[in-house]
Amino acid sequence: ELLDLREPDPCDPCDLLANWFSLQSTTRVHDTFLALDQDMNGMLSRSEFSEINNRTMSPLFIQRIFEEHVMQRRNIMHRSSTHRDEMDLTAFADFVLAWDHRSHPAAIKYFFPVLDLKNQL
Repeated sequence: ELLDLREPDPCDPCDLLANWFSLQSTTRVHDTFLALDQDMNGMLSRSEFSEINNRTMSPLFIQRIFEEHVMQRRNIMHRSSTHRDEMDLTAFADFVLAWDHRSHPAAIKYFFPVLDLKNQL
């Protein structure tokens, strides 16, 4: 996908939006993050994140996303932050990439611990 951006031929805008490495795709992710960030602090609370996809994700699913991919990341990085339970842009981009490509093995690896409530992996 990255090499597709080097081709001199103008690409179809829909193709660029589908290419994760394109400016259009990056802008879409960033704009979505900014639209969800209601208090404009550069972080998404669970409440703000719940607005994604027209509030179609269950509170339990959102809780598990935050437990597995927000709080664990902070614990691993030993960050002491006032925003401990909020999602940064990097974690949001990881989520969007996994969500947009749910059938990819990396996405399955991302979502499996979220769905594995008994931690039997």
